[in-house]
Amino acid sequence: MKYLLGSSVKHLKINSIKTEKRFFADGELYLRILENINNEKIIIISNVTSDSFVEVLFLIDAVKKAKGIIHELIIPYLGYARQSRTHNYGEAASGEVLCSVLNNLKIPIKVFDIHNEFLRNFLDFRSSSILFELTKSLPKKNFVVISPDRGGMARAQIVARILRTEVFAMNKTREKGKILMS
Repeated sequence: MKYLLGSSVKHLKINSIKTEKRFFADGELYLRILENINNEKIIIISNVTSDSFVEVLFLIDAVKKAKGIIHELIIPYLGYARQSRTHNYGEAASGEVLCSVLNNLKIPIKVFDIHNEFLRNFLDFRSSSILFELTKSLPKKNFVVISPDRGGMARAQIVARILRTEVFAMNKTREKGKILMS
């Protein structure tokens, strides 16, 4: 198994396939795999945000063109997952659009701690959590876990259980395009 890392996760200490990435004067991305991956199983790891989405698509295409076999796309952070529904006239459901494009690639996808499970309607993915690993690195102090809204309570309760502490939620309301917290 070989790993191909998007630039958003280059900091990971994983021996990965070497690539060439540069930008043309007009800002277009050029991407090339510099190793022979013919018939190799490849795991691509990248966050998916507005800055990295095109890169992810190009990495997938480059693997296919180099006759590699995409074993899985691992997405530690799936951007736009908070924008899964529209609340006001004329808004885009950005998370739905992004997930629909990824789903059309017909490759196995694993997402960590997705913000909204509703996106399963648009993307077939395996889900995993990193919350336990993140909380292990916290100093041994007294914590209180606060969720930004009721929708985040399930995740906040997991963290509170791991830290053996209390959990609370803020109250979020929407008013004419503004989000108010209390």
